[in-house]
Amino acid sequence: MMNRYINKLTVFFGILLILLACKETETTVYDGPSLVHFVTPWGELSVRDNNPEMNISIGTTSAVDYDRHYSIEVVRAQTLDEAIEGREYEIVDDLVTIPAGEVLGEFTVRGLFEGVTEAGTYATFTIAPQEDDLAEFDNEYTLELMKFCNFSQDAFMGQYDVEESSYFFGNTKSFLRTDAGSLDTTILVNNLWSYGAEAWEAYLESMFQKSIDFEILPIEIHFDNELAVCSIPKQPFIINEALEGDTMYIGSFYNPGFGADGIGEINSCFGSIEDLDYWFFSPDSMQVYDAVFKSNWELYTGAESFGLAPELTNVSPSKLNLLESELKSIKQQLIVE
Repeated sequence: MMNRYINKLTVFFGILLILLACKETETTVYDGPSLVHFVTPWGELSVRDNNPEMNISIGTTSAVDYDRHYSIEVVRAQTLDEAIEGREYEIVDDLVTIPAGEVLGEFTVRGLFEGVTEAGTYATFTIAPQEDDLAEFDNEYTLELMKFCNFSQDAFMGQYDVEESSYFFGNTKSFLRTDAGSLDTTILVNNLWSYGAEAWEAYLESMFQKSIDFEILPIEIHFDNELAVCSIPKQPFIINEALEGDTMYIGSFYNPGFGADGIGEINSCFGSIEDLDYWFFSPDSMQVYDAVFKSNWELYTGAESFGLAPELTNVSPSKLNLLESELKSIKQQLIVE
C-alpha cells in the first residue's frame, strides 16, 4: 500500500514539474506604422543579347486598407563602375502599386546588352516615401549588371595564366596553352604542370638513382553555357610507368565542407574561369597525392609568350617535398639498378 502511494506521488510531482517547465513562447508582433522597404538589398542581372528584364520587389511591414503608390528613384553613385540609366539599363515602370490588404509590389528593370560592359557596373535604387514611411532598413537596392556572352569554344582557346591555391602546396602560378576539345563545349589543356616535368624527373632520379620517366597527359574541361560554369570530369593525368604503372587522376572536387562546389564560373566575354575546384589523386593511395586545388584562369595578355620557354617550371619545391614520404615508401618496393 505504501509503495503504491509513493508511486502515485512520484507521478503527480513529475506531471507538476512538466507543467511548470512548459511555458508558452511569447511572440512579439509588430504594431508600429506600416513602413516600406526592399525585400532584398542586392541582386544581379546577366544581360544577354535579348535585353532581359528583372522584377525587383518592395514590401511593407504591414497591410493597410487602401492602395499605396511609390516611385522608384535612382541613387547616383558618381563612380566609374556606376551603371547609367538609358545606357546599361532602363526602368520599365518606375511606379509601384501595393494594393489594399497586400504587402508586396514590384517594378521592372531591363538590361541593355549594347551598353553593359563585361566587367560589370552597378545601379542603386531607393523608394520615394509617402508620409515618412520609408523604413530604416533595406531602403536601397543595388543591382549588378554584367554582359553575358554565349559560350564560344574560341573564347577559351589560347595562352593562359593560371593561379592555383592548395592547403598542401600553397599558391603557385603557371602558364599553359589550351586547344579545341573533343566536343564543341570542351577545351583541351595541353600542359598543366608540364613545365615542372623536368624538375619532377630530376627529383625522382635523385631518389631512386635510376632513370625515371613519366607522362603528363592533356586534360579536358567541359562547359555548360546555360549555367555559365565548367568542370573537369575524372580522367587520367600522370602516368608513372616506372613506379609500378601508377596512374594519377585529376577531376572536379565537390565537398561543401571544404567550400568546394566542383565547378568554375566562366565569363565567355573574357574567356576567364574563376574558382575551379579540382583534386589530384590516386585511386590506390588516397593519402599523400590527395591535393585539392582552387584555380583562376585568365587569358594571357602580355607582350611575350612564355609558351616558348621550356625551362620554366610551375612545380614549386613544396610540391616535390610533399611527395617525398610517399616516394620513400615506394622506393622499398623497387630494385635500384
